[in-house]
Amino acid sequence: MARTRRRPPGIVTNVVLAVILVAAGLTVPVSPAAAHHPPLSPHPTCAGSRVGGYHLYSEDTTLSLFVYYSPANGGTNCVWVQKEQNTGTRGTPEWMYVSIARCATNNPNNCGTRSGRDTDSGNFQYYAGPVTTSSTASRCIVIDVAYRNFGTVERGPFHCG
Repeated sequence: MARTRRRPPGIVTNVVLAVILVAAGLTVPVSPAAAHHPPLSPHPTCAGSRVGGYHLYSEDTTLSLFVYYSPANGGTNCVWVQKEQNTGTRGTPEWMYVSIARCATNNPNNCGTRSGRDTDSGNFQYYAGPVTTSSTASRCIVIDVAYRNFGTVERGPFHCG
């Protein structure tokens, strides 16, 4: 039976993510308040409801990652990442990357084979994405984000159906 909403990850998942991001030169708070942060304009749109929001920090930049879910097409997840207002380079084209893929399982500890990958990369003024993957109603998703030269940060498996 498909669910119409994805549950947000717990604080333990966010703490593990914070350790990974620090090693990559980025950090993220463990507060769920980031999930309620509004997107800035201009920004893309995704179908469905927002089910997650995460801040990524580098030396001089704050990025926000937005995760959406729709029950359409057997479950569809959509994500995009934006430069925040406090970022001095907002409006200046910089290299950004975001991708999403669905896992073979709904096990947050083992993604298995990934499929349905969608990516967006380039020199963007405000945001990268949106990118989508479908048939996620009974599977986890994995998201990769990269910004300038800070390397790629993987998020997931999470938002498992």
